[in-house]
Amino acid sequence: MRSTKQCNPRIMQGVASIASVASVASVADGVVLPVAIIRRVAREEGLSECYFNETSRVISFARAGESFERVRFNVYYTTGTVGTCLNHPRQGRTQLFRRNVRTLEDLREIFQKPRVHTGKGYQRRPIDSHSHQHCHEEGRSLSPLWIKKNFPVGSRAYVRGYSNCTIQSGMDNGGKVKVLYDDGSSYRAKPTMLEEVMEEILDEETAAKQQLQSLEAERSQIDQQIQEAKGILNHFEEKRRLEEAKRLEKKRLAEEREEQEAKRQQVARLVAAIDSERAKRGTLFSGFVDQADFVSKQFDETVTVISTSGNATILLYEGGSWACTSGITKLLHNKLNGRQRTLPKPTYVAIGSMDRYYIRF
Repeated sequence: MRSTKQCNPRIMQGVASIASVASVASVADGVVLPVAIIRRVAREEGLSECYFNETSRVISFARAGESFERVRFNVYYTTGTVGTCLNHPRQGRTQLFRRNVRTLEDLREIFQKPRVHTGKGYQRRPIDSHSHQHCHEEGRSLSPLWIKKNFPVGSRAYVRGYSNCTIQSGMDNGGKVKVLYDDGSSYRAKPTMLEEVMEEILDEETAAKQQLQSLEAERSQIDQQIQEAKGILNHFEEKRRLEEAKRLEKKRLAEEREEQEAKRQQVARLVAAIDSERAKRGTLFSGFVDQADFVSKQFDETVTVISTSGNATILLYEGGSWACTSGITKLLHNKLNGRQRTLPKPTYVAIGSMDRYYIRF
């Protein structure tokens, strides 16, 4: 319940005077922002006092902001914390707390710019499910039917600049409705003064606890949203990874084909060179030699050298191997037969009579 409310303009001055005296007396009790000074600054900035609770040590002011949204300032005068209630563009109805507001300049700046951030505050999630938008425009004439539909008899409302109330009657001939304030007093208010009921102002500690609970509840949702966002990013990352793997595989296959083609061309050149060399030295032989059948079987196109002495014949091949008939001189046979594979291969040989021979490696 509100401990003090504004009833009408005629008694506002007396209430302000009493509150001013109380605020001066409370400075010694640890008040950071004297209530009288807060009221003066708020009045200079065009704000109307709408709530004062000595138990919670909070005083509130309200005005119509952009697009007639309700903007309310809750000043916790013993701690220097100012809560600004407004519509957040993403989060809806929120309360932004600014702590350690200890100068009139800071307080005035907050009153002038509700969304200003001092770097000292913390934010609370939506404080109710309503946007608390104004249900009227100044100077607009509202019909009895509109009043009956939006504020029927028995419904709750907020008289702008005063307090919460209950609607007692419809619009009379004077264009006003009878309202009953929570303290039992009644008043006839213009329909343009009616707004949605303001929620009860919490003390700073309770508001901070609710903020912590809201943030903890929101954290799981944020974590889930983060995981979903990571999942989307991982999807695109995996897609890029697969595309990169395909690109690398395509590149590898292309390089492999190029390498195979290079080897094929190299082999083709080598075969062409061998064929050219074979054509130059010839691929056939004719003559009369001993052991002609053996020589014919051993002879093929890979023979690079053939030499005969009439009684014996020796053949050298492209790979460095050799073959011979019986009757070859023992010295030459031993030189070829016992030669290590790591030594140079024979490239030319000639044999003659009297066990003579010539060999080149």
